[in-house]
This record gives sequence, C-alpha cells and structure tokens, in this order.
Amino acid sequence: MVYLLDALPLVEMAWADGVVQPAERAMILAFVNQHLALLEAHAGGPVVRRSDALEFINRYLAERPSAETFAELRELMMVVRLTGESDEARAVRILDWVSTVGGAAASPNEPKHAWDKDELLTLWRLEDELRRH
Repeated sequence: MVYLLDALPLVEMAWADGVVQPAERAMILAFVNQHLALLEAHAGGPVVRRSDALEFINRYLAERPSAETFAELRELMMVVRLTGESDEARAVRILDWVSTVGGAAASPNEPKHAWDKDELLTLWRLEDELRRH
C-alpha cells in the first residue's frame, strides 16, 4: 500500500477538526481515483486494485491515527517516489487536494466557517513538510 501514501495528508486534514465529514471523504476518494490513474499511466498498467486502495484508505478514515502515526507515514511518503513527478509537482498536487479537503465542509467546531484553527494549522504544517523535502 506504499503506492497510496500520497493520500494520507488528505486523511490527516480530514481528521484535523476531529471528524471526517462526508464531503471530505468524497474528496479523498476522488484523489485516490486520480492518484491510481497517475500511477497506472506511469507504470503502463494497473498497479493497485481499486478495492485494495479503498480498503487501505477506509482503515484510516474509520479510526483516527495518532499524530505519531501520521508523522511516521509522512516521513515514509517523502522517501518513496512512485509517480515520476518532480518533488515540487508532487507537493503542489497533494497540497492542492489537502486544501480542497480542508474547505470541503463547514467546520463542526465553527459551523459558519469552512476552515477552523486546527485545519489551518494542519495545512501550514503539511505545506512546510511537503515543500521542505
């Protein structure tokens, strides 16, 4: 499932406010579909079955991983390069989707706002980490 590590920053963003909302989940699944297509294009054929990808992502959407687990997975993600993209293009692609997930639904903590403090802090931390590598 190393092929799906790029999706985990999106999952981390979805959990930032304490709950994965349906709109956030939909954005994550859209990313997974796009990511699988990118991997297949680079490899010249299927790399991961969609059912396996969904099982992997659903495991992280069902129960919130610890901050330490997210940090370890991000570190592994930064070492593994599978899509053939430049580091900058990969970071931009992932961060664009992270931002989309963050703004996909009203904050359960602040319903009048799409973003809350925890989501913004998560976005800034992820941006710093992804662009630094």
